[in-house]
Amino acid sequence: MRRILYPLLIILLGFTSNAQEMSVGPEVGLNILPLTTNEIGSDYGLGFHGGIKYQFTINEQFALSSGVYYSQLRHTYVGADTSLHSSIELLDGLIPEGIDLNTYTEIEGRTSLNYIQLPVTASYSWNGLGISLGGYVGYRVNGLRKERIVERTPFMQILDIESFDTTGFISMFLPPPFTENYETFSNMDNYQNWDYGLIGKLSYQMDPVVFTATYTFGLPDHRIDYEGDLEANRYYQFSVAYLVPLKKLVPKARIE
Repeated sequence: MRRILYPLLIILLGFTSNAQEMSVGPEVGLNILPLTTNEIGSDYGLGFHGGIKYQFTINEQFALSSGVYYSQLRHTYVGADTSLHSSIELLDGLIPEGIDLNTYTEIEGRTSLNYIQLPVTASYSWNGLGISLGGYVGYRVNGLRKERIVERTPFMQILDIESFDTTGFISMFLPPPFTENYETFSNMDNYQNWDYGLIGKLSYQMDPVVFTATYTFGLPDHRIDYEGDLEANRYYQFSVAYLVPLKKLVPKARIE
C-alpha cells in the first residue's frame, strides 16, 4: 500500500504548490459493480459513492484532483459441499446400491464492503473534455456478509417417513429432505482493511458542474485468506460534481 500512498502524497504536494486556483464541492454517483461472470455474460449491481472533491488548477489544460469519499462495494460468491449425515451413515451398507444417501449443500453469499477512499489524479483537459490518471487508497470502515444456504438429501425426499412416523420421533434423528436458511455475519476478520489501486477518468466540465466516468482497478484481493482467482475491487463509476472556486492562489513575488 505504501507504494501507492507515498507517490500520491508527493504528487498532491507538488501540484498544489504550483496551483493557480482551488475549487471544492460535493460529488455523488453510482458504482457499477460486476457481481458474477459466466459463459453468457456478467451481472452487475449498484453501490453509492459520495464525498467532497478538491480540484487544483495549474493552467487551462492541467489540473490535479483529490477528495474524500464514502464508497459502497459488493462481491458475490458461491460454494458447495457434499456430506453424509451421521444417522444416515448407519444405513450405509443396508441400502441397495444406486440410492444416494448424501446431503448436498449449496451456498450463495454476498459481501458488502464500505470504504473511505482518497483518490489523487492528474488531468489534461481541452474544451471541457478531460482525461485523468492516478491512484487511490481506501480504508474499510465496515462490512456485512449474507448467505443463503440450501441443503438437499435425495434419499429423504423419496422416503415418505411421515406415513409411519406419526409422532415425529424418528424424524428427529434424520436430516430433513430440504432446508433453506439465511444467515448474516458481521465478523469481517478475513477481509482486508486497506485497499489501493489505479484509476482512469473521462470527464466533461461545464462550470460549475463536472460529469465523470471512472474505472477503478484495485490491486489487492479484498480477502486475506482465499483460494482460486484474485478478486480485487474493480468497477465503474459515474458521478456528477458541483465545484465552487474557493480562492485564487497567488504566486509568491520574486525577490531581486
